[in-house]
Amino acid sequence: MARDKMHGGGFLSTWSDATFRPGALFSRAASKRSRWRPVPFALVVTAAAWSLGALAVGASPSTALAVLIAAPVMALASIHVAAALIHAWLVVVRGRNAGFGETLACVCYSSAPTLFSVVPLVGPIVGAVWQLVILIVAITRVHRLSTARAALAVFVGAAASVLLTLGLRAGFIEAFKVPGGSMAPTLMVGDHMFVNKWVYGPFIPFTGERFFSNLPPRRGEAIVFRFPENERQEFVKRTVALPGDTLEAVNGRVMINGWLAPHCHVGKLRHEGRTAELYVEYLDDKAYFTLFDTDPDEQTCSTSDECSAGLSCHGGICGVGRGPFKVAPGEVWVMGDNRNNSHDSPHWRGGLGAGVPFRNIKGRTMFIWMSFGPGGEVVEDRLFLDLDGAPEVVGLDAELAPRVDACLRNRPPLSETTPPRGSSPQGPE
Repeated sequence: MARDKMHGGGFLSTWSDATFRPGALFSRAASKRSRWRPVPFALVVTAAAWSLGALAVGASPSTALAVLIAAPVMALASIHVAAALIHAWLVVVRGRNAGFGETLACVCYSSAPTLFSVVPLVGPIVGAVWQLVILIVAITRVHRLSTARAALAVFVGAAASVLLTLGLRAGFIEAFKVPGGSMAPTLMVGDHMFVNKWVYGPFIPFTGERFFSNLPPRRGEAIVFRFPENERQEFVKRTVALPGDTLEAVNGRVMINGWLAPHCHVGKLRHEGRTAELYVEYLDDKAYFTLFDTDPDEQTCSTSDECSAGLSCHGGICGVGRGPFKVAPGEVWVMGDNRNNSHDSPHWRGGLGAGVPFRNIKGRTMFIWMSFGPGGEVVEDRLFLDLDGAPEVVGLDAELAPRVDACLRNRPPLSETTPPRGSSPQGPE
């Protein structure tokens, strides 16, 4: 009893027992193993290991703090999934001799060697192997199995967990790192976001193909896709035109079937050492930021005769137009929100223009789960930013916030933000 009390006390004694004396730890009754319950123990170990590991590889304190906050959330899901898969295998092969709570305790306490991952290079490998060994010992004692059967349960559970993770990534949700500034200020370099891969039709896991590829995105939705000219590259842009539409880009503005998408001027924005013009643009039921090097509405007109040399009248403004481009069946055309600094549909094929085939679309942007600034620091106010809702003033000059709110309050009705139909049927083939 004295030994149970001594080793069933604080966090450090629990960690020491789990790491170096797992056989003794799991030979005790559940109520006498530790005052630290299994799940809180695993969450603290994971949070400490990940945050200290971030510091060890040179991350800033703010980054380590963000990792410290995020780690328990991610660990909570992973330990329950791992325990469920191992327990399910034990049930199938009739090797279960204890309840799910005991299997969960095995997974949780076996996370103790995760702390070794703070050692660069070898630490993560040593920690992972050590963790598997402890888990096998724990399953052996708790479920009263042979070492071979316990090891099989652990490895089957680990393999199933990996396959499940890969399957979710391949078919449902995938993380994506923003590679450039073509979608600024909606998406910034250093943003890490999740992409919903199911929204345009189910993916076949591990193949990168859909069961059917005839569900197009809606206008105004930001999508991730394989670049048609080099499918090894993945881009993120905003859908602006659907099959049957005729698209023109006038000073970077969207014109569909002769209709100019309305927008609202917010003000001047300091971006990457320069001043740009920030707008809120409306397309169908979406509102989103657009950025221009200069004011795209500087000169209005009713005919081209009223425009300066080299410019023509398009939708009531003088400017330089690209197009018109006809959107073919089975594809959409896309543009970046940073209109003068985006390699997008009107510029592809050497300026001839091209669309994105439905089969190349991977999914729709969801939310930002992590964001790093130019110096590697975490940009905390961009964390969990919803990318499918109304544009939010994040990291912008404070005086711009009320102007954005005013643009959203006074947004035109849907009838004025929906372009007329094209001359050929819209939608898939």
